[in-house]
Amino acid sequence: MEEAERAGTAWMVLVIIDIDHFKRVNDTHGHRTGDAVLCAAGRLMGEMLGEFGLLGRLGGEEFALISTTQPCRRMLERLEALRDRFAARPMLAEGAAMRITISAGAAIGGQRGFDALYSEADRALYAAKRAGRNRICLSGELQALQAVEEGRPAA
Repeated sequence: MEEAERAGTAWMVLVIIDIDHFKRVNDTHGHRTGDAVLCAAGRLMGEMLGEFGLLGRLGGEEFALISTTQPCRRMLERLEALRDRFAARPMLAEGAAMRITISAGAAIGGQRGFDALYSEADRALYAAKRAGRNRICLSGELQALQAVEEGRPAA
């Protein structure tokens, strides 16, 4: 956050990405294949999202991206492209082909602490899961910012 403040962007976007129904991968194909899926998913996320900030694995099948990229529209478009890429093509791991989808929640930080930002992104992730998975949900504040960036009135 300190770097963002020095650069004049006193905010950050946090995206939490979860591989949907990952337990099924482990239960059906084994943990070795599950580990290979996590590695392949992480590589793809890095290729598609790495330019936008710091990307890492939180644990289990959850990953996070912290971005201070402005405007954030491009990053959100790339996140949608990542979701579409996972859903469109089977992932190959340990000789097995499987369909993987992801859900993500994103929130914008401003002057709040990281814990509040994390909680908001986590709530958005669970909204994506409740809405049927394989989708991205944005916090209200991030939806409003995206509307402004697109020249639409904020709701």
